[in-house]
Amino acid sequence: MKRDLTWATALILVLPGPRARADDPPPVAITYDKGFKLTSGDARFVLKTAVRSQFRLEGARPAAGGETLARFYIPRLRLQLEGQAFGPALTYKLELGASEKGATMVKDAYLDDHVGAVHLRAGQFKRPFNRQELVSDFAGVFNERSLASEHVGGGRDAGVMVHNGFEHSPRGIEWALGLFDSANGGKDRPLQTTTCKADAAGTLTCTTSAPSNVMGDFGPAVVARAGWNFGKLKGYSEADLEGGPVRAGIGVNYKVDLADFDDAAMVQALGIDFVLKVRGLDLGAGGFLTIGARSSAGDRPRGAAAYLQAGALVTRTVHLAARFATAPAAGKLDQREIEARGAVNKFFQGHTWKLASDLGVVGDPGERAALRVEVRSMAQLTF
Repeated sequence: MKRDLTWATALILVLPGPRARADDPPPVAITYDKGFKLTSGDARFVLKTAVRSQFRLEGARPAAGGETLARFYIPRLRLQLEGQAFGPALTYKLELGASEKGATMVKDAYLDDHVGAVHLRAGQFKRPFNRQELVSDFAGVFNERSLASEHVGGGRDAGVMVHNGFEHSPRGIEWALGLFDSANGGKDRPLQTTTCKADAAGTLTCTTSAPSNVMGDFGPAVVARAGWNFGKLKGYSEADLEGGPVRAGIGVNYKVDLADFDDAAMVQALGIDFVLKVRGLDLGAGGFLTIGARSSAGDRPRGAAAYLQAGALVTRTVHLAARFATAPAAGKLDQREIEARGAVNKFFQGHTWKLASDLGVVGDPGERAALRVEVRSMAQLTF
């Protein structure tokens, strides 16, 4: 009996297993493309995961010649999940920020379904306003966006949007139209409120709420963008890492806050932006005008803001850039601030793995003592 069992075991080990049929789907595939990509056997489902990180050393000499400050910190550390479900028409994205200047939050969370060239997106995502804002934090050549972008307001918001895949810079026309919770954006930056009460004895007690990004009331705000692209352009990634002949794109933007129909209080903003790339050279510019009691940034007065940025690959992996921007000063109706910076980037694997440094001054140009000097150096890695 024992000998029979031994022979049976040997036959099981030697004989081949069941053969795969010709119509069986291929096994699940795992590949790498700036993140690990898991694809189902029938290719209907795709999941791509990536960790995106920035590690920064920065120093600043505050206005009025104050003490110079310096620090190491992690401005951004994100987990990104994106892909498709039930076929290529339905895509999704979830991006979690684990270290967003000290906070943890949901950045993107949306579904995007399309038929032909028309997409319908719902969830939380970037509003289609201002090319520099639409460029990823991980695809710029400076450590942060310009002063003009801060003035006109940015960030994500919850809402719905129809578009034609504008983020991929299709040749010819690009467009997007969305309805969002508010004109301010910033849904990806949860707020905390502090409430203080005094009792009968005059003792003051303060409580701070938990971080929340839930809107108290529906604004709403309408945001629109239309543009034109020439050539095989990557219009939402800075620096001409692709190289080649002339590629260019221009876009116009509009947003309006419909929460208040009073003409004096209604916030509106107009913008135009431009990008040009040719044989390692790149040029970008944008101009914006906010109309209403306050700008969409909340604490800045209405008015005009603009930026101009240029760069060049001096070698295949070293990029130099310069930027100038101007905007109304925060909380001051009669003053403006300027920003002037230079940057150097070392690309080991494009924007995926790079070192980025910049140096600049920010403040009122009429008061030298009010200018802040800032220097920043960052290592960025996506895997």
